[in-house]
Amino acid sequence: MLHQVSRRFRNSASILLGNHPVNISHTGHITNFEFLHFNTSQQREFYDPSLFPDIAIFELPEVFKEIQREFFEVLPTCEKEMVGPGDAFYPQLKSLESTWKHYWLFHNEEVQFSHIEACPFTSCILASLPSFCREALFSILLPNTHIPPHTGNSNVVLRCHVGITGLEDCYITVGRTTRTQKEGKLLVFDDFLQHSAGNNAGVPRGVLIFDILRPGSTMEEYQRILKQMNNVIT
Repeated sequence: MLHQVSRRFRNSASILLGNHPVNISHTGHITNFEFLHFNTSQQREFYDPSLFPDIAIFELPEVFKEIQREFFEVLPTCEKEMVGPGDAFYPQLKSLESTWKHYWLFHNEEVQFSHIEACPFTSCILASLPSFCREALFSILLPNTHIPPHTGNSNVVLRCHVGITGLEDCYITVGRTTRTQKEGKLLVFDDFLQHSAGNNAGVPRGVLIFDILRPGSTMEEYQRILKQMNNVIT
């Protein structure tokens, strides 16, 4: 297994340098090969959440209500601690810093301790997931805000959204498919494919976002990619 991981990581580096062909089982999708792509399992836009039994807990009414409660508790007092999305990898999102806010719980393997203490229930649920990739946040998208198309930095993870509030006139588009979001329900999608989102409503959209390991990938691959990305940033 270690040999297979090393081989696939070398192949992803070759793709990054333009020296290795990319094997994608679909056509017509836009992704970003400036980041790390693993020739692994089939990529699709959205995934049925039932394929991932360990995340089903988020749709249990009693669990969701507690997560929603923590979200509303931190929203008024911690708004100054929320940060926008602009960074070295996503300059096209920097214009949204005042209208798309992130309240990080886990980020780049770092624990945001004051936020964890403010949201202990949500944090414990996330940390208990075997497939959790230590990336999680509450995301607030203000009214009449549209996130332009962008891509994630690796296809070893899948992105999960749990709808919390303000979802009646919101959408997310991945590739050629658009879905709406519902309170207390999961969306699982491949954020390595080009995706966008919008809030056409008159109230802020709130969601819990976290990453899980893509089937067919390994935690070792995730750790190597995270290290590579941090090296680029620093």
